[in-house]
Amino acid sequence: MRFISSIVLFIFIIAEFGFSKELYDNLVLRGIVIDIKDNKAIVDVKSLSCKGKREFKIDNISTLEKGENIKFIINSSKCEKDKVYDIIEVLKNEIIK
Repeated sequence: MRFISSIVLFIFIIAEFGFSKELYDNLVLRGIVIDIKDNKAIVDVKSLSCKGKREFKIDNISTLEKGENIKFIINSSKCEKDKVYDIIEVLKNEIIK
């Protein structure tokens, strides 16, 4: 009985945490906000992994201002051209160099 309980617990842990989206890596990027419209932001990304003008979706658009230098996290571990990613967090108090 104890053996079966251990197996069930192991399967539950794998199912719960093994496929969790929170375990995926997210990119941290920096850039300058070029334009803001309709819950989307155009950012001139300076980070090498995603360099150039890119469009991102953001739920809380009021956290951004045009011309602002920002550091932000997107919902992907890579950045493909012409794909729109979600900004999941803007890191306001970070020092940008």
